[in-house]
Amino acid sequence: LSTHAYGCRVIQRILEYCPTTQTRPILDELLENTERLVQDQYGNYVIQHVLEHGDLDDKAHIVSELQGKVLMLSQHKFASNVVEKCVTHSTRPQRVTLIDEVCNTMDGPHPALFTMMKDQFANYVVQKMYDVADPTQKRTIQSKIKPHLQTLRKFPYGKHILAKFEKSFMKSGQPLSPPNPCNFEPGNFNPTGINHPATLTSNQYMPAMGGMGPYGAFANSHLGPVSPQFSTSTFASSSSTPSSPFSSFQTLSHAF
Repeated sequence: LSTHAYGCRVIQRILEYCPTTQTRPILDELLENTERLVQDQYGNYVIQHVLEHGDLDDKAHIVSELQGKVLMLSQHKFASNVVEKCVTHSTRPQRVTLIDEVCNTMDGPHPALFTMMKDQFANYVVQKMYDVADPTQKRTIQSKIKPHLQTLRKFPYGKHILAKFEKSFMKSGQPLSPPNPCNFEPGNFNPTGINHPATLTSNQYMPAMGGMGPYGAFANSHLGPVSPQFSTSTFASSSSTPSSPFSSFQTLSHAF
């Protein structure tokens, strides 16, 4: 029933309204099949229901079943929702254990956290972990992210999560990454901090505050291209006396 489109709803209603004497045998069977159910299209909703409304022992059993498999399950379309619920509804020690697993596990040459951040499902798990983490674990997550900033910006889901982290860092007054040196010529200062395409060389991009955009990792995508900022020295006359706006016209008329 738990893996059926309608049956999963029946099981959830039974767990809500029936006495413990009737729900206990059902819960025991559910908990014995936790790993299978969390990956099922409908069974994952039943496990989420237990995490939201079950007692502490049942929640602890589910969390223990997921420990050691957080990376794998977070990349699963249905199981990733259960992992999020575990992070949200578990006790503080259980939550710390889950986050530490992600921060301290390697996936080949990269940390598991890096793999999760660029995954279409697991990136939401990382965001949830960051939201509920204590200050110490937040700093740990930040330290794991920083070495991979440039690489993550190349992935669509990595960009999304970096934008979220950037907002968090801006609130705390700390940039997620130090700004790159400005490439403008002397006297052509651009207060936006964004290079105009005409001044960029060999795919060189500059960061700016806000969301993702074509002119930098954090350029405001909703604002569109930023106009170039020219200094007055670019068009200034060599003479100390400003030229008349009609001087070009007058010179042309004398030629005729």
